[in-house]
Amino acid sequence: MKKSLFKIFAVMITFTFCLVSVSKFAMAEKDDSKAPSGVVHSSSESMTEKVSETKESIEKDLNAGISSIQTQVKDLTEKAKKATGQAKRDLNVKIEELNEQEEDLKAQVKKLKSSTGLAWQDLKSGAKSALESIKKSVQDAKERFK
Repeated sequence: MKKSLFKIFAVMITFTFCLVSVSKFAMAEKDDSKAPSGVVHSSSESMTEKVSETKESIEKDLNAGISSIQTQVKDLTEKAKKATGQAKRDLNVKIEELNEQEEDLKAQVKKLKSSTGLAWQDLKSGAKSALESIKKSVQDAKERFK
């Protein structure tokens, strides 16, 4: 049940991101068409610059998300040190799961940096979904182990 909800959530996020990306590129093309008639823009150059900026901004967002998650996991680790009994064991298991998810996300970001074209698009979607998933897992853990 959780996996199917996660898949639906991931598809919704990917779809939303695609819509936003398409609208941003469409708006940028409109802005280019307003240039004075003597100015010629190379659409391939501007498109490459836009993709590069997008790639850099996505990598930056993912790295910022990872940093935020690391801070929150450290807070959970401190809570685990103070906890006792079953709560401590459960929290330590959850922290281990979060650390594994974080390592997987870091590996995806590393692959993302060296990828291009369609592979980059696929990896980007996967990394963004993984980031959202781990954010939700951290939030759930924080709520459960207040």
